[in-house]
Amino acid sequence: MKISPKFSRLINLFFALFLLGSAASLAQSPGKDKQKNEPLAIVGGQPISEDDLLPFVQAQMFQLHLQEYDVKSKALENLVNQKLLESESQKTGTPTGKLLEQEADSKVTEPA
Repeated sequence: MKISPKFSRLINLFFALFLLGSAASLAQSPGKDKQKNEPLAIVGGQPISEDDLLPFVQAQMFQLHLQEYDVKSKALENLVNQKLLESESQKTGTPTGKLLEQEADSKVTEPA
């Protein structure tokens, strides 16, 4: 079972919106502002806050968010494929393993 490119774009759009919504809700949570203002460390009487760290970790954090997106996208695609396979199996009364075998056989040509 293969997901159509149109459906795949829809899934990607859903995840992008989900991640943006998650980021927006986290940014608005009141407890986060309180924690941001608390010093993480004090060196020579000078506090170091989370905002002070941002220029040093921003690129790495961006990469982590991209990795998180990739992991969730692949997991969603796998789960959608699994659900489609299970649905087709129930509809036709054919075990999922047999459906996968039939799909693979239909794509392989006999050697000449």
